[in-house]
Amino acid sequence: MVIKAVTFDLWRTLFIESARNASVDYADAQMLAILNRRGFPIRAEALQAALAACRSLAFERQKVQGIDFVPEDQVPWIIDYLGLPVTAQLADELLEPYTTSLLINPPDLIDGASEVLAELARNYQLALICNTGRSPGNTVREIMRRHGILQYFAVTAFSNELGVAKPNPRIFSHVLTALGVAPAEAVHIGDDPDTDVGGAKRSGLKAVWFNPYATPGDPDCDFRIAGLREMLPLAARRFA
Repeated sequence: MVIKAVTFDLWRTLFIESARNASVDYADAQMLAILNRRGFPIRAEALQAALAACRSLAFERQKVQGIDFVPEDQVPWIIDYLGLPVTAQLADELLEPYTTSLLINPPDLIDGASEVLAELARNYQLALICNTGRSPGNTVREIMRRHGILQYFAVTAFSNELGVAKPNPRIFSHVLTALGVAPAEAVHIGDDPDTDVGGAKRSGLKAVWFNPYATPGDPDCDFRIAGLREMLPLAARRFA
């Protein structure tokens, strides 16, 4: 069957995000300032522990259960983890620095991303399927817009907006329905053997494992690439 659509993962496929960067540090400092102003002298180390625990829980829910832990629920969870009283006012104050940190110092595009997206968009419908963490869909779309790649995507699907996450087939199905294509008419590219490759294959799509990081493993993928530009010759032979 002829491929009509190409869907992409975001993190470590189109964008590279460091574990720690200046924007996150600045946002976390803002959160500490809010807590201190509210009369809670929380130490930076305690906040970092709470953020790390929340991140781990969010990723576990996505990968194991296929559901999302949205930022609006993450922030009250963090407040409770710190042993503080959870109030709507405090949660609302912390939510903005928590969710917009990447806008201060946006992550970098993976080498070749703009070129590959522009070329593929000439012949295929493109979509994004992204599991979010503390950065929700509205933040990521703005980052994509600033980098000049949002225009290439007919559909952008974020787990925090849909309530489901890769590898749950429902998020793939949502995107395919929006594109108007059958699973066999689409190919998904991503770096995660479980959420991307496994999720796509179980949903009936072809899967491209993007592995420039030499991640060990042998996922059941249709193609393996170490650089995004390798997608272009694949597309030229129609992903046969």
